[in-house]
Amino acid sequence: MTATTPTALERAIQRYGDDLYRMALLLTSDEAQAAATLRSAMRRMIDTPLAGISEATLSAALVASLPPDRRRLRRRMPAWARLPAARAEAPLVAALAQLPRQQRLALGLTFLHGFDAPQAAAVLGSDEAQVRVLTRDALRALARHAGSDLALADLDVDSAPEACRSTRAAIALGADLAHADPATRGHLALCSDCRAAEQTWLRLTTTVENALRGALRTITFPEYLNEDLARSSRARARSALCTAGWQRRLAWPLGDPLELRRRLLRHTERRRLG
Repeated sequence: MTATTPTALERAIQRYGDDLYRMALLLTSDEAQAAATLRSAMRRMIDTPLAGISEATLSAALVASLPPDRRRLRRRMPAWARLPAARAEAPLVAALAQLPRQQRLALGLTFLHGFDAPQAAAVLGSDEAQVRVLTRDALRALARHAGSDLALADLDVDSAPEACRSTRAAIALGADLAHADPATRGHLALCSDCRAAEQTWLRLTTTVENALRGALRTITFPEYLNEDLARSSRARARSALCTAGWQRRLAWPLGDPLELRRRLLRHTERRRLG
């Protein structure tokens, strides 16, 4: 690889960089902290071969590079979440920006990167159940901002009839999980109220996803970070070439003991005759 050939990481950033930067903005306090987090993530990945780089491994590096979560009572409103008051989704986006970081992380992995629960769990180093609970709790917290026509009672498992509670609990953790269970599928086939509750969860999920994507849609990976990555890659490539050259020079005489012995004998003979 020459110093001007794009590295595996540079090619991956060209493909996934926009969503990575949007994720960094979602999880940090401002643009400066998002950029610092991405720089740290790129340093973790810069020597990774192409086979080891994917959207999931880049996301995991980003998560591992996040600064400590200060858990302030109220997070400073980031620039991307300050929508004009006239926009219908402005209250929802503002509420989303104030969620606990782990809930924002679950929503970002699901809605920005399109990961399913097992993939998101692998990025977080946790289990699938935790991802589903984080997503459920985030959606519930946002429900009252998601439109006045949303039937909030459908989201309350405890207020449902006893016979419906296990089905409502499964729906809240994901329609795929609910429909994977034969008993839940059977109950949904017979209970119109639970089918209505499933539709309410679907509407809420779609509304939150569209609001998050819409708020971050116009934001792209900063050019100055691309330039930083290119400079770092070129410097490491030059360093690797120099190191390889010196290793070849040092390894040649020491790599063949017989040749070294011959050279020493010739040198000794010349000294004796001279």
